[in-house]
Amino acid sequence: MRYFKDSFTEWGLDENSITASFFYSHREGELQTNHYSMIRSIFYDILHQEESFFHHFQSEYRKYQELGYREWPYESLKKVFALIGDHPRAERLTLVLDAVDESDHADRFHILRLLFGLYSGNNHLVVKVFIASRPIAEMEHLVNQSHNFIKLQEETVSDITQLTYATLWDLGLALTGELFLRAKDHIIELAQGAFLWVHLIGMELLTHAATGSSKKEIFDLLMSFPTELEGLYIHILERLERGKIRDIKDGIKMFQFVLFACRPLAVPGLHHALAIPDGPDAEFDPSDESFEELIVSGIERRIMHCGGNILEIKNSQGIFVL
Repeated sequence: MRYFKDSFTEWGLDENSITASFFYSHREGELQTNHYSMIRSIFYDILHQEESFFHHFQSEYRKYQELGYREWPYESLKKVFALIGDHPRAERLTLVLDAVDESDHADRFHILRLLFGLYSGNNHLVVKVFIASRPIAEMEHLVNQSHNFIKLQEETVSDITQLTYATLWDLGLALTGELFLRAKDHIIELAQGAFLWVHLIGMELLTHAATGSSKKEIFDLLMSFPTELEGLYIHILERLERGKIRDIKDGIKMFQFVLFACRPLAVPGLHHALAIPDGPDAEFDPSDESFEELIVSGIERRIMHCGGNILEIKNSQGIFVL
């Protein structure tokens, strides 16, 4: 969706073209998941590009300002938002909303219905709304034949199938015959267009198979995995918590450095960070000889082991969280 948003802005369809966007994000906290923030952000984007839209909510804004409200009431914002489609001037308005499935569940249905209901009653304003989301019940209920609806899993099924074959064969999991076919069909069905889910499933199976497993054990493990990406992350983190103390300690340190670094962290940087003791009573001799003794051998294997396949090394680009 960022591609669409950037492209709409870059293309500049015409001088009367306005693009407003909001990207929901559960990881960034409440401000990026609630619908109040979304509407305010959309209003800001619109007004920044075309001040004439202010007349739609001028009276509401001034009313609550005179009453001493520190924040504009949510219900009033929704009321004004519904009036956008009646703008009297010839404009082209494009709204882009991403990751709607990460938004607050409360009132999500009403917000989607509001977005789906935006239209120009006077034939002056052309409104187009682009919404991206994982499958959610509210979306399925509102979409009808008058909307263009792209299901990712239908568009990527052939690529997901190829990735699944490669995952089961190239990792050397030894699944053959009926078990292979059942495993392949199971992965394709549950992937729902998510390449990352297939990749993580493959890495988890490989981690288990590396210690020696029968075909039946590998297949049963596959069938036990959570079917949602979020559930799979939880499963991986719980597995890491059951590891050795040293593995847990190094894993926590890796995630801290990768997540909070101001730029993608290179492998040598993390390699050196792991060699520096960080406990409250830790003693550290900064000499080259002492430091060399603390350097971990096989750092890439260590990252894969302690990062639980969630950390990915991208050569020249650094280390990323999947």
